Amino acid sequence: MEIRTLTTFLKVAETQSFTQAAALLGYSQSAVTIQIRQLEKELQVQLFDRIGKQVSLTDKGRQLLVYANTIIEAAEQASLLGQSETEPEGLLRLGIVESLSTTLLPDLLYQLHLRYPKIRTEIHILTGPEIAVAPRQNQVDAVFTVSKPRWEGEFVTVFQAWSPLRLIAGNDCFPAGHQFTPEELSKETFILTEIHHSYRDYFESWLSQHDVKIDTSMTLTNPQIIVELVSRGMGLSYLPEYTFQSALEEGRIAVLDVPGLEFSDCIQLFHHRDKRITPPMKAFFDLTTELFG
Repeated sequence: MEIRTLTTFLKVAETQSFTQAAALLGYSQSAVTIQIRQLEKELQVQLFDRIGKQVSLTDKGRQLLVYANTIIEAAEQASLLGQSETEPEGLLRLGIVESLSTTLLPDLLYQLHLRYPKIRTEIHILTGPEIAVAPRQNQVDAVFTVSKPRWEGEFVTVFQAWSPLRLIAGNDCFPAGHQFTPEELSKETFILTEIHHSYRDYFESWLSQHDVKIDTSMTLTNPQIIVELVSRGMGLSYLPEYTFQSALEEGRIAVLDVPGLEFSDCIQLFHHRDKRITPPMKAFFDLTTELFG
């Protein structure tokens, strides 16, 4: 079993396409097909279900995914033996939710590159169950997420911070200093994140306690787009402070005063408890704590 073949297997599993995997690896599609067939023959299992142009992992394929990631990581670490420990280098695979990827992450990656130019980064945008599955299957080294605090036991939290949740509107939509009642909000239109997202859950729970129903005109996953639409007067939204700080400082939006609507969400950086801390991971952990701790 060759490292090259396992790398090809991982790329096919990631893209769910022999064609895309070949393009990313610089191989012909036939070369990728041959490598996967040789691997299946060697292991005497079928790794992928192939239905038309759709490619998906079999149960055995998902088992190999865990082993392959571990083997590739070990090979990369072995290649660093004898190199200087004073400057971290190697690959950092970071899983992150979309709201953090477009707000806090760019500054983090910029500072990481300035300080540790030999660290390579691989960013995976995660949603829903992927947030726990990815580190559990060693698809990522660590996860940067925002949610209710819950990563205990199986996962180790290395950084945690709270971001206040606020109701926002376009800057000129309402008189300054006005305090909103739950009933008044029922007359407004809202642009919210997807259902079962933590800060939408907080908001809808509060509305339910006051027996208030609202009109949600649009649901989006990207908070920066929501902030932009809110700044143009298209509706109100309920978001963590870090997502709209720039727009607030620029005077494009305003934070509304709603007595009793006081929640915060938890920004967390964590890894699986069985994950060995690599130099790139430690550098990123330390930098995150320094910049945001």
